[in-house]
Amino acid sequence: TNSLLYSEQFDNAYWGKSLVTISADDGVAPDGTTTADKIIPTASTTRSHYSYRAISFTTPKCLSIFAKPDGFNFISLILQVGATTSQGVQFNVSTGVVVTSQNATGTITDVGDGWYRCSIIPTNSSTSSNILIAVNDGATPGSYFNTPVTGDGSKGILIWGAQYETGTLTTYLPTTSAALVGLTGVTRGANGTTAASATSGDDIQQLPYALL
Repeated sequence: TNSLLYSEQFDNAYWGKSLVTISADDGVAPDGTTTADKIIPTASTTRSHYSYRAISFTTPKCLSIFAKPDGFNFISLILQVGATTSQGVQFNVSTGVVVTSQNATGTITDVGDGWYRCSIIPTNSSTSSNILIAVNDGATPGSYFNTPVTGDGSKGILIWGAQYETGTLTTYLPTTSAALVGLTGVTRGANGTTAASATSGDDIQQLPYALL
């Protein structure tokens, strides 16, 4: 599933901006389209350079995004709760490593062309109020897992494909104005009942016609 809307359009009003600007369609995304947005910290030194979205889910979920360096090398995904209970992971999207975490487990996967898919799953049960996508320079996160950074209005990070889902990380589902639910573990069943794995060359019956 993907509970987030406008998963590739961070310039949309759905996504809040705190001391960042969004340059829409600024780079080539992992799917080969020019739909990656650049998140750019403004020219100031603060802990509040991020894009965010208020959420109202009662159960902590898996948050993920695709990211690529474009002036800055570090990005943090944060599920905001309290000063010490917030769930966050800091990623280096230049070297492809998880730098540090708080109340969460992070994964980072190379998807090619300098892009990484970063994900965070909470390890505590605190219910978050906001999703934060924060650009930083690799400094140690402090209260609320926020990291001070000095922006120049030009350097940033390319982002694409935000997803928020129950359970573990799954295939990315792009959204616009509606959330999506996809299919996993598709099988065929005998007479539509008992599940069985389908293999190439199997007969498939679709009443009232039989197809080979």
